[in-house]
Amino acid sequence: MKPGMAVIGGQHYTKITKLLDEGGNAISEAHPSQPVGIVGFQAHLPSPNSTIAEAGRRVGQDEWNRFIAHFNHAKSVASEWYDIVSQEQDGFIFEERSDIADEALFASQRRDTTPQLRIIAKAGTRGMVDAMVQAVYRVPKISHVRLRVVHQGVGDVDDNDGQLFSHHPENTLVIGCGVGNVSKHDFGVGGEPVLEKVIYRVEERVKERMLDFVPVIREDSELGKARVLETFRFSGSKVSNVGGLTIDEGEVKTSGWTKVLRNGVEVFRAEDNTCVVSLRHVKEEVSSMKRDQECGIILRDFIFEPGDELVQFQVSERRPSTAQVFGSS
Repeated sequence: MKPGMAVIGGQHYTKITKLLDEGGNAISEAHPSQPVGIVGFQAHLPSPNSTIAEAGRRVGQDEWNRFIAHFNHAKSVASEWYDIVSQEQDGFIFEERSDIADEALFASQRRDTTPQLRIIAKAGTRGMVDAMVQAVYRVPKISHVRLRVVHQGVGDVDDNDGQLFSHHPENTLVIGCGVGNVSKHDFGVGGEPVLEKVIYRVEERVKERMLDFVPVIREDSELGKARVLETFRFSGSKVSNVGGLTIDEGEVKTSGWTKVLRNGVEVFRAEDNTCVVSLRHVKEEVSSMKRDQECGIILRDFIFEPGDELVQFQVSERRPSTAQVFGSS
């Protein structure tokens, strides 16, 4: 190796302007196994472990710049293509055919309107990034939301990640693994980047975020229960009758949300406080009746039958757990 020689180091081309020995002294040539310093690379240096090779007489700076530009473009296109194909094969994303009416497509080809959870994955090393993406795609598929890694990269969570997040803040999750710093971008309440030190936690954090797209579980809590012993007609209505009740549990009120079960099947449900038209004990209007008491009740637009079970209830809502949605791992 001599000064003036054209070399390629990694992806960078230069002509050696000076060779230095271990002591920093200029030398005229270097031989195999001799450690040297190369002076000549400008803004970009070859990465560690890169090969330094002679460029050859036909390769100049312009030829190399054109080649590396084509090479990088082809590599980025290939990477993007591979990422999209992989995600499509795994069922995570679907092409939207805006030029064809949905009615003209087979059911399997119709536009998928399932919400997407967009993932921005950042890590300290390339290997960690690849492992994060694999962890994301190991998450079992569910019908309520699909996953898509929209950006992955090595390094800290920076302002560019924040801008990408801002395009769809309601359905984007930023995850950093082994990163040191986070952009001061305003991610909003609940949108802050999730930082983990180990890869296996990434899958769990993605599952937790996916629960936001899963419908809540609504559960009825019984406040009172009564049985219809007999029924009575009353004048002025053809769409309601009087149910003669005995209160078995709790309390029945005029203001309670009410449902009626017939042979175990729900035949009436009203989630409002106006469905009870009348509640009477003997001939007196009352606001509530308690356990072991008997009364007559009229529900709006409902005909009781003997044996019906009347239940007054309240509804609570909760998010399902990851175990309920994805199963225990």
